[in-house]
Amino acid sequence: MIRDASVLVRPRTVQVDQRMVLSSAEPQATISFVTRLRDLQSASTDVLWHGLVTADIDVTLLVHLAPPQPDADMDGRMDHWRTVHRPGLCFFRTGPGFIEIRDTRRPLGSAARFVIDDPDLMDAFKRFLNPCRLADLSAIHQEAAQLLLEEQLLLSLGGWVTALPNRMRRWPIPSPIV
Repeated sequence: MIRDASVLVRPRTVQVDQRMVLSSAEPQATISFVTRLRDLQSASTDVLWHGLVTADIDVTLLVHLAPPQPDADMDGRMDHWRTVHRPGLCFFRTGPGFIEIRDTRRPLGSAARFVIDDPDLMDAFKRFLNPCRLADLSAIHQEAAQLLLEEQLLLSLGGWVTALPNRMRRWPIPSPIV
């Protein structure tokens, strides 16, 4: 039986009922929600959520994740997020003995591609896929966190960190178009 391809690739949708506030005043909750957005995107799931992002959060780091739904409280930063968001802006793929990260959230012409093949750095990146406290990390993982923070591949708030790139399991658009 042949099925309509548009039905097969349609992403699932999750509605977040609670109004979210992303703020450095609530670092653990903010880091956890960003991790959830990232993981749902990795699972090809659309997320519909309402909320606000305080001025102390750099939304340019988050534009690859599902933006909040339009709201009367929305400022220009949220409009920018909604305008530039699209799948595949910042993702990673794994291979045998390496992790490849592609980051095109930056201005045109300054896209970045990273290949992590150092076992300690790979282990640290995998650790950062779950929210964790910097203070609880080994010295090697703290050093890795600093390297990844410099490349804007981690979000750090109040001593908590999480990895920003989502895992690309399959392209969000048909491959001949890529």
